[in-house]
Amino acid sequence: VLTNLNPLTSTLGDSIADHYSNVLISGGGDGKINLWGIVEGQSIIKLKSIDNGNSVMSMALNTNNMNLFAGLNDGQINCWDLTTFQILKSWTIDDDDQDLKFNHDVFAMALSPSIDCIFMGTSMGITKRLFNENGSYRIAIDEPCLSLDSFQMGGESYIVSSSSNKTVSIWSIKSLTSTPSLLPVSQSNHTFSNDKFLQILSELISFKSVSQQPDLYQIDCRECANYLVILLRSLGAFKSELWPVDNGNPIVNGIFKANSPSNPSPQTLI
Repeated sequence: VLTNLNPLTSTLGDSIADHYSNVLISGGGDGKINLWGIVEGQSIIKLKSIDNGNSVMSMALNTNNMNLFAGLNDGQINCWDLTTFQILKSWTIDDDDQDLKFNHDVFAMALSPSIDCIFMGTSMGITKRLFNENGSYRIAIDEPCLSLDSFQMGGESYIVSSSSNKTVSIWSIKSLTSTPSLLPVSQSNHTFSNDKFLQILSELISFKSVSQQPDLYQIDCRECANYLVILLRSLGAFKSELWPVDNGNPIVNGIFKANSPSNPSPQTLI
């Protein structure tokens, strides 16, 4: 993480901003977070070291309050206050949601543009945590998430993720105080309202998926197919993917497992 500091407004501890306008924050396998001062034309200088105990896999910095989130190799996240270099909060993803049942490396993290929640990428997908609530839930499953980033465009907020299956996904965050635009899969008791389905339908029919005119609408058809893959995942699909077709549009393949623990074998293929 490389941050540009304003000496008049930055609250970074030890008066670092008084001497270095550019600070590099790094983390590594030794479990330490290091702060480095950068002066143009000179070598970087180590300023501070913070010990997390476990390997630091990812970091995300809120420059508004200088809170640094460190994702560790055991599913743990530490939140550090860089104004005092004290740990404010620590949680483990599987402690927050019993439906997740995993404890894996936190490969990537990204703060929402409104800074009211954080997204965490692990070997099980993407998990979201709201700062004003306890608990986490997954918004994408089954594919390891290797990197995350957030951005705003045209008044909308998005996160973009990459996974080990060589795909990049863009998620629209329609409601930053509750859930992404698609339905969270971990809330098995979630009641789907008519309004939610109407929202999904309006998004679905907005794609110009005219399959008989591939020269004009090939990209639109592919975008629609990608939307359906994510939609099926958000509705609880055990597996959802695109099957390529030579000289044609891909096939959307989704598999749903039975919910009954006494009869786990039946599956539905869409």
